Amino acid sequence: EPADMNGDDLFTIAYTSGTTGKPKGAMLTHGNIFASVAMTATIHVRTMHDCVYSALPFPHVYGNVVMNAIFLTGSRLIAPARFDPAAALEGIAQEKVTLFEGVPTMYYQMLAHPDIATADLTSLTRCTVGGQTMPVAAFAMVVGGLSLIGVPGTAGFISKWYLVSAAMHDGQWWLVGAVLASSLLAVIYVWRFVEVAYIRAPPADHPAPGEAPLSMFIPALAMIAGCVYFGIDATWSSEVSMRVAEVLMYNPGVGQ
Repeated sequence: EPADMNGDDLFTIAYTSGTTGKPKGAMLTHGNIFASVAMTATIHVRTMHDCVYSALPFPHVYGNVVMNAIFLTGSRLIAPARFDPAAALEGIAQEKVTLFEGVPTMYYQMLAHPDIATADLTSLTRCTVGGQTMPVAAFAMVVGGLSLIGVPGTAGFISKWYLVSAAMHDGQWWLVGAVLASSLLAVIYVWRFVEVAYIRAPPADHPAPGEAPLSMFIPALAMIAGCVYFGIDATWSSEVSMRVAEVLMYNPGVGQ
């Protein structure tokens, strides 16, 4: 006989540390679980025709969402007892898997496995990932790259905006073109970093990714903070730049 309950009733206490911090119990209601599973299934375009491969532990939040999404959509689930990269590649080919669910370490191991070159992955239409934070140093490199390109919200955008505005005001259109060209060049070599760091298959003997040493960690945090802060509030930096420019322009002897 079905239990009498509503969406606000407690469904489960999920113990998780999130991305950082100490493990804690998150009290989730029936409504929470249904909304999470339904939205995830919608975003991933899950249907009853899908065959899902997942070695994620079901007691974990990510694995639990995968399992409940199977019940919601009526799709088929391949759930090995433990993850093995060779078995996963073989299972995807044999079962004609359309959706693979995993954490970064699983993808890393599969990409580094020698069978990846001959694996039949043609049935795959989607892969989802979660459950691991990006190393701070790598995140700082990405933020720095976006700033170098001149993406709004970064310090690089502010500096390029001032350069372009001044060049347009003075009629120096060649300089406007040079600034825009520098941004396009930055897109190319920043993308090369992203490709090597996150997309290209690593060598088989490559060590597992981890956090940078403290000597890089602290400067990385400072760079992230500076890029974002001065990209949002450039009042102080622009005032200092204006004063320096005035001193150099109206006191030529200062620069000698």
